[in-house]
Amino acid sequence: MLTAAAVIAAALYFAVFATVGLGAYFTLDDGGNLLNAHGYWENSPVELAGSVLQVATGEYRPVGGLFYLGIYKIAGFDPLPFRVVCLVLMLANVVIGFVLQNRLSGSIETAFLGTLLWAQHPALFQLLFNTGTIYEICCFFFYFAALASYVHWRRQGILSWARIAGVLGLSALALNSKEMAVTLPVALLLFELIYHWPRQGRVVIATALLTAVVMAVKLATYNPLSRDPRYHISISASGVIEALCRYFDSLTYREAFLTPVGLLVICAGMLALAHALRSRPMKFGFWFLLISLMPVCIIPIFRNGFMLYIPMIGWALYWGALWTRAWQFVASRLPKNTGVAIRATALVAIAVLIVTAHSAKRSRYVEAMRVEQHVPRRMIRQLKELRPRLEPGAQLLILDDALPLSDWSLLLFTQLAYADPGIWVDRAKMLGAQPDANEMTLYDHVFTDRDGVLREIPNPAHVAAAGPPIEVHFEPALVHPGENYEVSVPEWPEETLDIEYEETRRTVGHAGLGRKWCHLDARGKAIEPTPNDIPAGRISIRRIRTQHGVWLPASGVLTVVR
Repeated sequence: MLTAAAVIAAALYFAVFATVGLGAYFTLDDGGNLLNAHGYWENSPVELAGSVLQVATGEYRPVGGLFYLGIYKIAGFDPLPFRVVCLVLMLANVVIGFVLQNRLSGSIETAFLGTLLWAQHPALFQLLFNTGTIYEICCFFFYFAALASYVHWRRQGILSWARIAGVLGLSALALNSKEMAVTLPVALLLFELIYHWPRQGRVVIATALLTAVVMAVKLATYNPLSRDPRYHISISASGVIEALCRYFDSLTYREAFLTPVGLLVICAGMLALAHALRSRPMKFGFWFLLISLMPVCIIPIFRNGFMLYIPMIGWALYWGALWTRAWQFVASRLPKNTGVAIRATALVAIAVLIVTAHSAKRSRYVEAMRVEQHVPRRMIRQLKELRPRLEPGAQLLILDDALPLSDWSLLLFTQLAYADPGIWVDRAKMLGAQPDANEMTLYDHVFTDRDGVLREIPNPAHVAAAGPPIEVHFEPALVHPGENYEVSVPEWPEETLDIEYEETRRTVGHAGLGRKWCHLDARGKAIEPTPNDIPAGRISIRRIRTQHGVWLPASGVLTVVR
């Protein structure tokens, strides 16, 4: 009954403070994930489910893709269903995290205080507002479900083949949620080294082999993970130490605070204390924290605090176990009734301190996120009110807006709101100047966004294109990434061209715009390289212009194969 009460209290604590996330809007990550990472217009939930069952797949994080595509196909561009599913999964994660800490420590107090410490830690605030963290959320669920199951079954003896298959299945789902799960075999080994004698390693070996196969396929296959330089591994001692400093800053509620010396002092102190107290939970918590941070520490770009979602369990287990040991020591030297009363009072006091401190620190992040998400939410709502429907492949221009300079969210959100990846949205702010009369011939609709109100204004420059399309010749017309091709437009020698194109990988095209795409020589020709990171598909030229001319219809197809 005490365990159930503690779990319910921790879950209620999370749920009460997480409800603010139900009002969150989409983020730039969500747009990129639906459009670019998972390609909602070319994939289906059934296909992604097949990739999940395939286990070793080149598909980009198919568990998260199944979440995105499944909800989008059912509910459309509405953030609420996405947020509901995320928060329900996070609530389940609170329960799983509590159960694991309880099994590793054998203490309800440790599990309860540890859960309070991590469940609403300010560093994790983006989990409440950014649906793009679904990969971390799903990975946490399957990762710790596997570890908690293993801990429970291992204490009953050697695992049966059926139970080994269960751990492997959960491990595969964690790996296909996010690559952070590569540390699961090490976590299982850590449990064996700290908690068990005699030790057995067949589950560790099996999960390590599975992890190696899955990751080899992911890295060898062309997908958003393998082609994104932000995820390319860069191992250096200085880089790892600097990343650890920044993540420990987040754990300790500071910014740009720790130095390598300070980090060494903290780690040495934590490890020495764990060994001095001979505390298995503290040892496991410390080493798990460091091990689970390694996948993000060997990536050169520092990521936000939500990357601590999995490592945070080690941090919470360590300090929860330390508090328990401290009060066991104090209570054992007091009369029984007095010791119990003081221990209970201290438990409540620490719980209140954690809850109030986290709430105060998190509130400023929450308000900043609300302000950040207000503008795109309002603009999409007003755009849908002005134009409930847009013609397929429409071209839009926003003359002024309150979005940050390099924010692409409006383009992505418009394509998703109208379920048409062929739509293009330009912002004058991103173009660097107000378009001239020739440039304005591209746009079907022009809007201003002043005083918080989006309005459509006439575009006299826009006229229906007449005459035959300009032919853009490609030689060869079929290329591989990295190969050169020749562009030929004999009508426009010595001109620099802009193009509007459509990239089709299956049946529906995805719009694109190329500014100053190429410069033609005196014969009207140019040699261009095929980018190495371009997906396979057909690129069709829809419109074209010179730097001092109007946009004209065009034709020409370049096919990229891999």
